[in-house]
Amino acid sequence: MIDPHGVFGQLEANGFRVFPANDVPPRGTSEDAGYSGGYTVFTYGSHNRDGIDAVQIEFGARSRERIVLDSSARSAATAIAAFYEAYLRPPEGR
Repeated sequence: MIDPHGVFGQLEANGFRVFPANDVPPRGTSEDAGYSGGYTVFTYGSHNRDGIDAVQIEFGARSRERIVLDSSARSAATAIAAFYEAYLRPPEGR
């Protein structure tokens, strides 16, 4: 299972449906062949083999509806902030 504190785990914890699901191991095969995305990651990622340094997140139409847009944005921000706290925040004193 992918770490629940990771970006996708945090998005799920904040009410988003994640695809492929958070329980698919890296290099899993559940990706829908109809999706050819990845432009952002390919273009702006560093292409280093030692980790992930770019993530492309796409939100479905329901999350972008005017009536829920503010809530969706806050939930996504909460998820990303929790990921930052778990993995990226430098230790105090640095």
